[in-house]
Formats: sequence, C-alpha cells, structure tokens
Amino acid sequence: MKNYPVLNVPVPTIAYGIIHQPTKERSGEEYVRTILALHERVQKESGDMKNAFARGMREAIARESQLVTGLLSEFLTTPIHSDRADVQRIISEGLEKASEQVGTIAEIGVPWSSEGKISFPIFRKFAERRLQENGKAYLQELGFVTDGSGGDVFESLFLIEGGMNLDLIEHIVRDRIGIYNAPHGPHLEGSARYTFSAYNLVYESGTRPPQPRKKGLFELAIFFSKPPVEYALFRKSITSRLEQSLPGDTVIHTSLWQRKLGMGRGREFILRFLCDEMRKLDVLVQWLHERHDTEFPSKTVIDHGAMLFKELLA
Repeated sequence: MKNYPVLNVPVPTIAYGIIHQPTKERSGEEYVRTILALHERVQKESGDMKNAFARGMREAIARESQLVTGLLSEFLTTPIHSDRADVQRIISEGLEKASEQVGTIAEIGVPWSSEGKISFPIFRKFAERRLQENGKAYLQELGFVTDGSGGDVFESLFLIEGGMNLDLIEHIVRDRIGIYNAPHGPHLEGSARYTFSAYNLVYESGTRPPQPRKKGLFELAIFFSKPPVEYALFRKSITSRLEQSLPGDTVIHTSLWQRKLGMGRGREFILRFLCDEMRKLDVLVQWLHERHDTEFPSKTVIDHGAMLFKELLA
C-alpha cells in the first residue's frame, strides 16, 4: 500500500458507491444507457484532469529549475551553454524527487469504475436462499423496492486513491459535467431512490479486471456488521481465512471493505467476489457456508450477512 510522503500514513483505496433504483417510468434500457454514458463521461473527465495535473507539474518544475539556474548563474564556474543545461537538468531532477517525497503520490482521478445490475436468481440450497433473502431485506432497510414493482436496482462503484480524489469526483460531476446536463441530469431525473457511501479497502487478492473488460462478469457481495470484538482481530479473522483456503480457480478478484468513518448508510463491512461464470457462485457460497470454524466469523458473515448478486454492465 502506498503512503502519503513524509507523514508515512497509508493512502487508502476508496470505493465511492451508489445504490440506485429508477422510477418505474424510466426503468429499462434507456436508464441503463444513461448510467453507462455517465461512467464514460466520468472516465473522460478524469483522464483529462490526470493529464492536466501531470502537465502542470512538469511546467512548474521547468519554471522553477530555470529560475534557480538563473539565480545561480553568477556562481557557476563555466559559462559553457551545455554545462548550464546540465545544471538545469540536475535541478529539475532534484525538484521532481522532492515533489514526490513531500507531495501526493495517489493516482489522480478515477482509475476504475463499474456498474452492476442487482438481481435475485433462484438458488437451490438453503444457505444461499437465506443470504439472498437477507439481501432483499437489507435493500428494503435502505428504502429500495425489491418485489419487482419498482424497477431494477443498480450499484455504481468508483474506485479512487486517497480522499483528495473525493473532491475531484465532486468537481467532475458538479462542475465539469454539471448537475442539470446530460448524462447526469437525466440520471437524477430518472432515479427514484438512491443511497451513497464510501468504503476503505482492507484486503484484496487476485487481479481486478481492466477498466474495459468488466462487462459480463458477476459479483457476489456480502454486507455485514462487526460483532462485539476488536476491529483488528475481526479483520484478521476474515483476511487470514481468505488467504489460506479460498478456491483459487473460482474467483477472479476478492476484496474486503470497511466503511469510511461515518460516510454513508448501510452495513460497515462488504466482502466482494468477482467471478467470470455464474455457476462458480454456487462453489463460492458453498465454500463460505463451510467456514464454520473458530477462526472465521461465520455467524456474522454467513448467518447474518446480506448477499447481493450483480451482473456487471460496465
């Protein structure tokens, strides 16, 4: 994990999540197209800001190195032009290193985002059905309609590095795209219910799929709360078991998230599994159900967890 320079504080990977449900009139392909257009626009604006930041840093370092070289010119022992160029290059390299050591090293913008449609497939086993019923009840607690009369429910995720990028997401959506402009304006008009939250990454394994290659993947997410035990012990009891015995050929990417301090509604922890085939979810749920041992908090995760199943659209 990266650290904020000088402070030696870890730079958190943050998932800014939005669960949303369209109005009955807007539910369908039109709503999905609007969501996907919003993701594309966020990615474009994010890329533009990342390039602008890199360009601004290069220009600032070039100006300062030229200024310092000029101030030192009377102290240089040789007036040869090539020597002055070398001096300016050395100063530029020093300024670059200094900026890396005391500045931000978090990636600028939104490097990864996903959109998923939540559904409730028919599961045969009792453990799977119970987790799914808990998932429906969880959505209802958050104010969503799950009986089919309110349209599909979706989850948008935007992954960023460091809290500074939360400001940049806000700037992109409010100022660069605009609240009333397409595609954000139509998305807001078409949404009947939504809830926002931010989570810090606690653990991950496997390879997160590249930005253009997520469509058609499946995610199983389990939302749960911490029992009366210390946070460090609780997180370790989950991550150690994931590291030891998670079926390697079943899951593409596994991640554990903890809600950022006071930011958003919902359960405090989320365990996410990405698979490339729906049939592998049965193997995964069975593996989770078999984790009834003294180290893994199975009662919290499996017995009381709320499972949501998603197909990624982008």
